Amino acid sequence: MSAIYLVKNQVFHVRIKHINVRYHFVRDVLEDGDVELVNVCIKDNPVDMLTKVVPTNSLSFLLQAMAEAAHPACILETRKTAPGLRLVDKWAVLIGGGKNHRMGLFDMVMIKDNHISIAGGVTNAIKSVDQYLEEKGLHMAVEVETRTLEEVMEVLQYAIQNNTSLTRIMLDNMVVPLPNGDVDISMLKEAVDLINGRFETEASGNVTLETVKKIGKAGVTYISSCEI
Repeated sequence: MSAIYLVKNQVFHVRIKHINVRYHFVRDVLEDGDVELVNVCIKDNPVDMLTKVVPTNSLSFLLQAMAEAAHPACILETRKTAPGLRLVDKWAVLIGGGKNHRMGLFDMVMIKDNHISIAGGVTNAIKSVDQYLEEKGLHMAVEVETRTLEEVMEVLQYAIQNNTSLTRIMLDNMVVPLPNGDVDISMLKEAVDLINGRFETEASGNVTLETVKKIGKAGVTYISSCEI
């Protein structure tokens, strides 16, 4: 509301003297009716989800819509939680019909692309995790990120030949956006068919409210979104 007052009332312009003079034409544009300036309530403004902490009710509302569209796959959150409000944020996900990816860095091992690069390949990365968990006597879920069908096959080959703690395979960016706004899920579906239920699967990348329904039809166990 303050921005609207500043633009409409010249008395207040002394308070915005730091704004370059070339932007003051906005007042004239508004008076001529070329542009309409309105106040958008925070709960109706999806852009806020990219710039600030999302209120619990808004988050659960978005989750419910995505969860219904993704069924039978489950929606997971991957967005960073607000400091000191982790349990509240995680709770909002559950209210909306989603599932928690993990509570923190302590209850699941995530083997990401940078770990794979440093280890010299996906096989070496998983082997290092298996060795560490065995040495420390730890038992927890392990997820590995794959970016190509070749990496998926390499993970499966390792699992056949070794006793592994691996529980889930992330299929990252295997949903390919198309110029018309649709998505191609053929690579994702092929990866799911290769895995054939031996591990949980998680689709990640290019997940939106508009694409999640189609992604869910690929047969993945989970769909994760950075918007949540």
